[in-house]
Amino acid sequence: MNVNTRAIRQLRDQLLSGTAAGGGDGMSSELLGRIEPFAETMFLVMGADDHQAEAEQQTLTAALNVLTGEALTGAELEALLARFRHDLELFGREARLASIGTRLGGARDDRETAFALAAAVALADHRVDVREMRLLELVREHFGISDRRVEAILAAMG
Repeated sequence: MNVNTRAIRQLRDQLLSGTAAGGGDGMSSELLGRIEPFAETMFLVMGADDHQAEAEQQTLTAALNVLTGEALTGAELEALLARFRHDLELFGREARLASIGTRLGGARDDRETAFALAAAVALADHRVDVREMRLLELVREHFGISDRRVEAILAAMG
């Protein structure tokens, strides 16, 4: 699944505008905070079937590299994923999705992009488990995306 699309590059440009990407030693905390909802949404879908396929992990990493202009270091990625694992264990998937949906707020483009990135991760291993489908449905619900918009998003990805 190609995550280096025009829409994702536009999102990246929006994320990076007015936000220092960090001088090669990692990302600014502002940019890290901005990409976290996208990253955590992808992370939650990646683990929905209790199996994190290598292709799914690569898709998540590639998406984060595109979103950050490759400013995310390996150590930052590991710390981010560790925090996501901790929050998942502590609060559960639905509570995390509700929190992410709140953080994305009224930014329709952000909510739809987070959904598209999550779908890209689910499709990365060329199969979508029923648990991944259910979680994508929860993402849709918590992010307030209509069925019609989901169809359009998925059609644009294909």
